[in-house]
Amino acid sequence: LDPDPKAMESLSGAKASRAGLAHLSGLEVAAVEGLARGTVGILTRKAAGTEEALLGSTLRGVNAKVAREVYADLCTLLLDSAKQNATGEAVKSVLEEHGAGAAAATVVGVFEESKADLRWMLQCTGIGHAQVVDLAWRLDYHVRSSTTGTANRPVYLVTLKTLEPDGTPKDHEFTCTLEQMQDLTAIVRDANKQVDRILSSS
Repeated sequence: LDPDPKAMESLSGAKASRAGLAHLSGLEVAAVEGLARGTVGILTRKAAGTEEALLGSTLRGVNAKVAREVYADLCTLLLDSAKQNATGEAVKSVLEEHGAGAAAATVVGVFEESKADLRWMLQCTGIGHAQVVDLAWRLDYHVRSSTTGTANRPVYLVTLKTLEPDGTPKDHEFTCTLEQMQDLTAIVRDANKQVDRILSSS
């Protein structure tokens, strides 16, 4: 999946909200890598350590308040980037924009290695809904039913194509009577109007 350009704009965020990322530029490469890997380990629940232990081992000598700010901003960036399926280049751009300097390349390397794990954890812990991407239908006509005899009624065969939270496409097939198809059409039209209203107001 390619990242959504509008979503990527929100990834950058306000400079004030990611001020902690600038402190990465003053750290040694080993400290940045250890912090990034440890943060991913905590977020994906693959590491047994705690936030305090991680900050104590990677950010020794850094003010406790600043260390927590760096950790919080790094967590936010990694999770937002994974959620938006951001590319390494997009993450690097955000880090450089917020003053991370040479540390950006190290963080991006860890992010690219761990993106699949982060996305899997988001899928498992988040409330993910499938995204409707297409709807196809076909009209059939039932002349006779083996249970009720003569039917003479239209039946719609509907295929709803969705994109699951992990990016895999899926087809949902069902049948509708004429009345159910009219209701479904009204719901889809209403949903389109709501989306257009939201897009026009943003």
